[in-house]
Amino acid sequence: MGERDLTELVISLMLNKKADFLEYCVCVECKLQDNICVLVAYDEPCMGPVTNAGCSALCPSQNRGCYSCWGPMKDANARALADHFEWMGLSREDIFRKFTEFAEPEAEFKPGQLK
Repeated sequence: MGERDLTELVISLMLNKKADFLEYCVCVECKLQDNICVLVAYDEPCMGPVTNAGCSALCPSQNRGCYSCWGPMKDANARALADHFEWMGLSREDIFRKFTEFAEPEAEFKPGQLK
């Protein structure tokens, strides 16, 4: 959990209100930081399009693809990103590993969607 989300959680608990977490993908954070898109510009596999924001685009800011540490976004289009990874030449096993590296597959990243 990042500083912004932790602060939001503590304040919301103190005020007995619903936390207002970010509801956009890591790509938005990249744009806010003027990062070059590693997926488009460098053909670097990047999970940013389907990953919850909150990390301040840490990996893409270092010219690396996002690893999806913050988990899948609600309604993420995992199938489209998996298809793009396959078009880039990644094996199905590597694609599956990208989508499950940090946790069990969420509803958005179920194995059946990626095979």
